[in-house]
Amino acid sequence: KYLDSEIKINKKWDFHHNLVNDNFINTKLKSVDKSNFTFLCVSRLHKIKNVDLIIKSFEIFNKKYPNSKLKIIGIGSEFKNLNKIIDKNNLKNNVFFLGEISRSNIIKEFNSCNAFVYASSFETFGVIFVESMALGRPIISLNCGSSNEIIPDFCGIVVNKKTTYDFSNAMFKLYQDYYSYDPVKIKKYCNSKFSEKFISLKMINNYRQILSN
Repeated sequence: KYLDSEIKINKKWDFHHNLVNDNFINTKLKSVDKSNFTFLCVSRLHKIKNVDLIIKSFEIFNKKYPNSKLKIIGIGSEFKNLNKIIDKNNLKNNVFFLGEISRSNIIKEFNSCNAFVYASSFETFGVIFVESMALGRPIISLNCGSSNEIIPDFCGIVVNKKTTYDFSNAMFKLYQDYYSYDPVKIKKYCNSKFSEKFISLKMINNYRQILSN
């Protein structure tokens, strides 16, 4: 609506999603069971990212499944506060900060985890979502604006309320339904919607249409 009001043309506006790097698409899926269920979070450690919500929700999950783990990739100003939450809840043996790591190591962590978790309050487009899907991993995400658009039901769960009750319940549900999430189907969906090839061809076709008018 804003574009229509600012730029007067007799055309329907379209948009392009961001793409996922081919390094993710071309990585072979690694099979993992759920005996030591591992959640992965890749996020800046800032308040708006709500990593504290993830840790507190995981603490509830971990009480029932003590072999479970949470790995967090990222750096930021909330690091000390998040460590205090971990100490307070005796989670040192289950929650691990990996800091800032290379893209290739991020791929390895995705390919070794069971599920991706994310709790940002706002995201214009979650590239990290499609990176997770490129490796066949289901997602739990707080409703951050773009998550409902990007994550279909067969790829994960979108949590509408920012509470540990709702987020931990999503963790339990995904764990219980884990084998109903088909990694191959998730990866194929990502490839068909967000790969470099798909997005590039879509842009080329759009430019051709524009130039032909």
